Amino acid sequence: MNQYVLEDWDSFSKKLVFRTEAVENIPPDWQARTTYEILGKNEFRETFDLAGPSREWSCFITNEFKRE
Repeated sequence: MNQYVLEDWDSFSKKLVFRTEAVENIPPDWQARTTYEILGKNEFRETFDLAGPSREWSCFITNEFKRE
């Protein structure tokens, strides 16, 4: 289970970024970040990034959702 805090909200680009403040089941000092980008009325993109101790963020998975 991950517990997130809102790190950034850009209303112009319609992007929300959440960063973990508590993480279960991964090594200490790792962090996770989830970004939601609203692409349109019926479409958004979710990106899940991980960062190890003293490392840069690395994309783990990206999903795109579209309602038709």
